[in-house]
Amino acid sequence: MTATEKLRLILSPTVMESGLLIKDMTFIPEQGATAESIAELEAALPRPLLPEHRELLTTWNGLSLDVVKILAATDNQERIQSILSAQDWVPAENGNVAFAIDPSGFLYFQSTNGQVWSSDHDGGEITLLASSINEFVSDYLFGAQADRFMGEAWLAKLQQLGLCNEGPNNSFKPNPLRGSA
Repeated sequence: MTATEKLRLILSPTVMESGLLIKDMTFIPEQGATAESIAELEAALPRPLLPEHRELLTTWNGLSLDVVKILAATDNQERIQSILSAQDWVPAENGNVAFAIDPSGFLYFQSTNGQVWSSDHDGGEITLLASSINEFVSDYLFGAQADRFMGEAWLAKLQQLGLCNEGPNNSFKPNPLRGSA
């Protein structure tokens, strides 16, 4: 499942009414980024966006969910930080591009080969999380590895809503960067 498909499912009225996400802390732009704004963004980045990242931006131009914020292509998004405003915090090597942030101070970025990494703003530790944005969203945030993101209770909520039919990976081992929230 692509990241866009999984997010459409998460943002469906049924899931939004379930309480999985806090409505008052969720902002969904009515339109995506324009081709012109993406071209301007890419001119300022170390490399062009990969297709899955471009698809998210053209669909929503960022998303503000209470658990994670997918960064926007432009600076003028209400409640959503732009990619360029976070780019200074991304390790410069390998053409890395900022992708998302979360409330606990983690920055997520994508390397040239598509891998998604986290960077702990406080401690600076960098961790590989997924092979792609699609895997990051569909598996790590809202799927079988969601226990690594927010703990077993988060995974159980996803399973209860039918968003994830798989259990935790063997036994629960909290991500040392996140704890077992």
